[in-house]
Amino acid sequence: MMKTKSVCALLLVLIMGLFISGCGRDVIESENMLSWRGEFSEDILQSKIQLYESECKALHSNGRDIEVSLAKNLENVRISRLCPLTEGYNELNLPIYLFVEIEYDKSSGKLNVDTSWWEKTSEPFQTNLYSFLIFGSNENGEKEFYYFRVDFSDVCVPEE
Repeated sequence: MMKTKSVCALLLVLIMGLFISGCGRDVIESENMLSWRGEFSEDILQSKIQLYESECKALHSNGRDIEVSLAKNLENVRISRLCPLTEGYNELNLPIYLFVEIEYDKSSGKLNVDTSWWEKTSEPFQTNLYSFLIFGSNENGEKEFYYFRVDFSDVCVPEE
């Protein structure tokens, strides 16, 4: 009888552990992007940044627009945060406020991000690596966040 209770208790703990760990799973896990549903917090963003740094690669821009895949049928899709990744600056404390044109196709989930602004940025923001945090809300009204980086080192800037 005692063994049965112990086994049942162990199974309950394992099931609860799986349930709890599943709640924080990313909506999309890819080579180039991490995402999550729910409220925004600096702590969650910091954990996603750390996960991204260890498991993902930046997208590479060759001077053309970047296309990424988000969930379909999102509302209010926008760039929530754009940040240059420059040495000596903390990404969480250095967002830049710059209008970057985007186009989101609800039916396909494709987001097209204009990259022409990059050539016009000035010091200290002229760096080859930028992070993007995209916001949208799904059909259930849940907030969705998508984090990715773009590496502009392949862009050929014409000399003046």
